[in-house]
Amino acid sequence: MRCAAVVLCCALLLIGIAGGEALAGYVCEYSNSEGSGNDASYNTVSIAVLSEDNFVLSMNRDDIPYFAICKWTDCTYSTGRGNDALQWYYNFETVNLENPFGMAADGYGYIYVCNNDPDHNILVFDGNLTDPVALPFRIATTTNDTLCAIDVDNEGHVFVLYCNADQDRVDVYPSFLDDQWIYHDGQFLFSISLPDGIYYGLCVSAAGTEVYVSEYVSSQIHRYTGSVGEGYALDTGFNIQVDSLATAIDLDDQGYLYVVSDHWRERSYEYSQFWVVDLTSGAITDRVDMYREGGGDIYGASETSAGYYSAVDIEVDQAGNVYVVHDYAWAMEKWVGSPSTGVESIESPGDLPRSPVLVRNYPNPFNAGTEIRYRLPAESRVRLDVFNVAGRLVERLADGPRAAGEHRVRWHPADLPSGIYFLRLQAGERMAVTKAALVR
Repeated sequence: MRCAAVVLCCALLLIGIAGGEALAGYVCEYSNSEGSGNDASYNTVSIAVLSEDNFVLSMNRDDIPYFAICKWTDCTYSTGRGNDALQWYYNFETVNLENPFGMAADGYGYIYVCNNDPDHNILVFDGNLTDPVALPFRIATTTNDTLCAIDVDNEGHVFVLYCNADQDRVDVYPSFLDDQWIYHDGQFLFSISLPDGIYYGLCVSAAGTEVYVSEYVSSQIHRYTGSVGEGYALDTGFNIQVDSLATAIDLDDQGYLYVVSDHWRERSYEYSQFWVVDLTSGAITDRVDMYREGGGDIYGASETSAGYYSAVDIEVDQAGNVYVVHDYAWAMEKWVGSPSTGVESIESPGDLPRSPVLVRNYPNPFNAGTEIRYRLPAESRVRLDVFNVAGRLVERLADGPRAAGEHRVRWHPADLPSGIYFLRLQAGERMAVTKAALVR
């Protein structure tokens, strides 16, 4: 046993030397950015994901003008693009695509498009085919306000966010089974009034019981709870805010909210990030720097990142892959990874140790979660990793600079089996390893 432990510790040290940044957080798998030969060719403003690597992009370039939607099938860096659809056409009725913004996909693979033609139509296309084909469903909202974002719940109710409106609001429409989608007469069921602000992001839980909107300037996320039958009320106890301008949001089915932020509308060219928020705890678990001038995880174009600062939409597929649309790059990026499960806090430095100290986790053994403590004598670049007995990295709980003092990290392993796991702290040039037992 002692020999085996020595071999494992050596393996962990080798991983520490050879392990790359690719194991940390989210990694950009591919980007069909400008110049790849598989880009959108014009400014991209929204995405509707059907399944992994299958999605529809909308293009909105009003200086030419050129407005279209396009399907990508089994997308890679260089392949997958279909043909552009420039209009909704059905039974001799034609609506040209004009300033399309938000899009959403439902469980049937139907694509709902916020189109800002004179009648401000919500247009529906079949996204299951090689190229989008118009379905007989559309609603003329006949509003003077800009249709900005859209989402659909599992019952088919359609939620539409308006921006640049006298009254900031979300209108809720019935499913496409209602006759008005055939006759196009556009009667919404009711409206959700929003506080004054500039709203670009909207997402709805699958059950339709929670509606989230993001206010651009404050980056405040508001949540409304209720139902289509009884209406919605602002959840005043919900308080989530990111520290940069929020342009779009999305939900997964694991209880995480994804927020993309950028200065693209102000043309200040500073950063492009997405954030992951645990809705159970309210904690921000991840911040991914897609571009940050003079720094960040990725800054500069490559095969796996556009390196641009114009992220305007975000969606997550059922496998947890994150798709981000860049306006100026004519691009979509696919990021792979999963939300971090560690939530870290720091206490007053107090008496500092002479070298980094990794304290055994408590409780140990543990079931649902455990707390890991470590102490730093000075500010250090820290990585706190979890390995299984085979020496394989299964979780990264901390990665980045940390202040001097005692730090506490809560670890909630979601899908790991019972067994022995090794916690490795690397602080600067120093390393420490301890053992934790997970019992299901």
